[in-house]
Amino acid sequence: MGRVVVRSAIWNYLEPSVSNIQWLTTLHDHPPKVTTEDQWFDEQNPGEGTGAVVYIYIANQREKRIATGGPTSGLKFRPYQVDLICFLRSMVSKSEVAEADNDEFLDGLVAYIEADRTFDSDGVIFQAGEGDMNGAWDIGTEANFPKLVKMGMTQTFSVIHLTVCEIIQA
Repeated sequence: MGRVVVRSAIWNYLEPSVSNIQWLTTLHDHPPKVTTEDQWFDEQNPGEGTGAVVYIYIANQREKRIATGGPTSGLKFRPYQVDLICFLRSMVSKSEVAEADNDEFLDGLVAYIEADRTFDSDGVIFQAGEGDMNGAWDIGTEANFPKLVKMGMTQTFSVIHLTVCEIIQA
């Protein structure tokens, strides 16, 4: 099926109005050049509250034949290394509170990923967040130290690493 279909399935599953993940306000299927202020704060005035923007990035893909049948028949296992690049911005007065909001956001995102290993994708995704055939990590989370970005706003950068796998006829 390929990258386009897999990326679309990931987006459909994580889309904020469907997933209702705490603080997730905007999901982009590709990292844009610019993220405008209104994308950070869902149903809030810009510069108030807390909000997270996530970008879907497919870092790499591999293929491995998993069924015999010669070079033109059988099945192939295709894992993708997907990074969910996350930025959380908060106007709360203390960075500790903003970091606690980021923890809540990341916990909610990981729990939602773990809730359905097929991402409700009608067969597009065989498994997500379950590693691959070689024993790769299921889900990895990196969170950086929160920093002041402007006018008392705190921003935290995090990345969720996961493997998304499809099985293709090949």
